[in-house]
Amino acid sequence: MECIKNMGKRPKFILSDDEGALNSNDILGYLKKEGIEKITTRSHAHFVERFLRTVKFASYKRIENDEKKGKTNIQWTKYISGVLTTYNYKDAHGSTGTTPEEAKKEDNKIEVKLNMELKAKRFRKYPDFQVGDKVEIMLKYNKFRKRETRFTHI
Repeated sequence: MECIKNMGKRPKFILSDDEGALNSNDILGYLKKEGIEKITTRSHAHFVERFLRTVKFASYKRIENDEKKGKTNIQWTKYISGVLTTYNYKDAHGSTGTTPEEAKKEDNKIEVKLNMELKAKRFRKYPDFQVGDKVEIMLKYNKFRKRETRFTHI
């Protein structure tokens, strides 16, 4: 809740996997009161995980710089606003070639889509299967079971 306040702008929605901390009555009540939609994905939210790694790395850099300057009692939540401002308005992203704020503009949509298509990885190589190889089969998600896999021979 403190992080949302420090963002400077209220998000329209929060996307996450089935994170238990975001399912508490306190958090759900706060999100409802603030008009923030919570979207839960049953699969792994890969792009969200990558975004979080980027935010963490940027936060750690700022915290380490302040520690080197002798600051104490550092609260990581105080860095979120600056990190998100840099992420959204200053640094161009590798996949789009623009900042997220620039990418949202109607004039840039074609260029952004083209950059994403050109940088998409489509030529991954997968090993050939042979009769008798042991393979992993991922079963469908279930409300009561996060993930189940079984191994079998083909």
